[in-house]
Formats: sequence, structure tokens, C-alpha cells
Amino acid sequence: MVKNLIGFIMITMITFLSSTASGQSNDVYIEQVGDSLTLNIEQQGESNNVGNIEEDFVLGGDNMAVDILQEGDGNSIDGQIVNADGVVVDAAFVGDSNSLDINMGAMGEVSDSTVDIDVAGDTNVIELTTAGSGTAIASDVDIAVVGSLNEFISVIESDNATLSMTVDGDANIFNTEQSGWSDHSATVLLTGSDNTVDILQENTLQSGTINIESTMSDSSIAITQTDTAGP
Repeated sequence: MVKNLIGFIMITMITFLSSTASGQSNDVYIEQVGDSLTLNIEQQGESNNVGNIEEDFVLGGDNMAVDILQEGDGNSIDGQIVNADGVVVDAAFVGDSNSLDINMGAMGEVSDSTVDIDVAGDTNVIELTTAGSGTAIASDVDIAVVGSLNEFISVIESDNATLSMTVDGDANIFNTEQSGWSDHSATVLLTGSDNTVDILQENTLQSGTINIESTMSDSSIAITQTDTAGP
């Protein structure tokens, strides 16, 4: 097995291209603190990792632009974004059985964040957490999925949380929660069959909105809107 390891570096711009043959994998680990980072990572092949479940990549700083593309099967992205203002994250999978797990704001405040995730393939798992035990303000999340048997889980604890999701495929599972003080919205466009969608939206100060346009068969949609005191 061949592994490339990059870690604990102070950077302003990085571009990676990892091309693998059968039986090889590439790993990228980054711990970065500083403003105005532009980070581009592209990996091609199977079983490549940007961070992993044992060691996340960690990025902190204002006005960061993070762009990650993985093409192939069995790849993963695992990381944290901490103490950031104006961060933009673009992550894309082309392939099957890939996974993404990003936590934004678990340690420190993340504000004015934009996250775009594009998935083309089957049996991919996407997990996105904004805030957790930390603080987040103004979170804009866009998800586009073409494929089947994918799973998307998001917990967005942020004022002004906006979610836009487009799904085209079958037997996908989407579970999202928006909580915080006010101004939450979710817009969902669904096409396919046997999909399951579960949306929980908690609002304390102002009303939230959920807009769903669906062309599906044999599917399930569950919507719960409440204040933080409960239904």
C-alpha cells in the first residue's frame, strides 16, 4: 500500500492531485490556522482519504475557500472547521460507497458559512454538523444528489440556517435538523422512488419555512416544526 502523508502545515494555497491504481490509496492530513486560505484537493481512484475517522483534518481562519473532489469508490472526507468567518466549502463525490463527515463550529464560532455538496453515485453517506457544542451564525447549505441508496444526515444549529436540497434517484434517506434562534428555511426538490425525507425545524424568535416539490412514488416525507420548548 502506498500512502502520501501531509500534516501540520501553515499554508496559504495548496493543490493536490492523487492518482491511484488498484490496491493503492492516498491520505491527506492538514492542520491549518490562518486567514484567506485557498485549498484545492483532487483525488482519483479508490480508498483515498482526506482525514479519516481517527484523525480529522482541522482548518481555522477567516475567508477560507475549500474545494475537494474525489472521483472513485470507497473514498472519505473527515474534518473540522473551527473559528472561521466567511468560509466556503465545495465538496464533490463521483462514485460509489464514499463518505463525508464534516463538523463546523464544534470548537469556536463559525459564521457566514457556505457549504455545497454534490454527489453522483450510489451508497454514499454524507454527515454534516454545524455548531454542535460551539456557535454558528448564518449557515447556507446546498446539497445535490444524483443516484440511489445514498444517506444524508445534517444537524444545523445556527441562526439564519438555509438548506437547499435536490435529489434525483431511488431509496435515498435524508434526515436534517435545523435549530437556533430564528430565520430557518429548507427548500427540497425530490424526484425518484422509495426515498425517505425527515425534516425537523426548531425556531425560537421567528417562523421558519419549508418548501418541498416532489415527484416521487412509494416515498415518505416527515416534517416537524416547533419552537425549542417542543411541540
